[in-house]
Amino acid sequence: MKKILMDVRPNTVRVGVTEGGTLVEFWAEGVKTQRLVGNIYKGKVVNVLPGMQAAFVNLGLERNGFLFAGDTLVDDNQVSELSSKQQLTLKEGDTVLCQILKDEFGTKGARITMNISIPGRLLVLMPYIDYVGISRKIESEEKRDELTKLIESNRPEGFGYVVRTEAEHATEEEIRHEIEMLTAKWLKIKDDYQSKECFSLLYSEEDMISRVSRDMLRYDVEKVITNDEKTLTELRATIGPMLVKRPDLLELYEGDENLFNFYGIYEQIAKLLNRKVVLKNGGY
Repeated sequence: MKKILMDVRPNTVRVGVTEGGTLVEFWAEGVKTQRLVGNIYKGKVVNVLPGMQAAFVNLGLERNGFLFAGDTLVDDNQVSELSSKQQLTLKEGDTVLCQILKDEFGTKGARITMNISIPGRLLVLMPYIDYVGISRKIESEEKRDELTKLIESNRPEGFGYVVRTEAEHATEEEIRHEIEMLTAKWLKIKDDYQSKECFSLLYSEEDMISRVSRDMLRYDVEKVITNDEKTLTELRATIGPMLVKRPDLLELYEGDENLFNFYGIYEQIAKLLNRKVVLKNGGY
């Protein structure tokens, strides 16, 4: 079983995921770090490059975003085709609703897409694609059919959804609630797009603690341990329905030793940062 360890400091949040004591995933993020990936903006096309089938879009950020033709809206019938076959139809001055795929780096602007997706704990909403997909990790054909029928009967017409692995253990009520919640988020984004000026931020991705509880907190997680009472309170509010079934899931670490030191995380991180990393199979 997995454990999620959240080490919260005044300027930094560190999260480690362990399996049997072995670190399998690790993130660190500054408390004041501006993370762009997942944010949705109302942008304006400022330059079109026909030869590259791409455009630069002003989002109100330090650098313009880069939009490739394959990341523009596609017809439902084209979803399975290679994105490289798409032709760029935008022109300079067009207003676009777009989402950041990749952060700014060095002198390069953010990579953006017009194919919006809004993630929840159980589902991912894709408002422009009329499609229902099921996580491959849900192997039972009976369960896959059951989830597909549930989504089909409750989703707004034309909205696409991807069912995440955790939905296998969720109730129908929880899934319906998430459909309503994601739909409401999208409708607000659309309304804001119509009413707000260009270069406005319409939707902001959650902080790291919220993202981890949304994306990593699944049935195979035995414990979530944090050294911060405020974080524990936020987690209780975020995953309340899960705590009804698993009241002992969350734990506050109150030891004198650093949380990551106590669980041997720092030692494992140090080994991973060495120039030579030894692998289990004898290689390095």
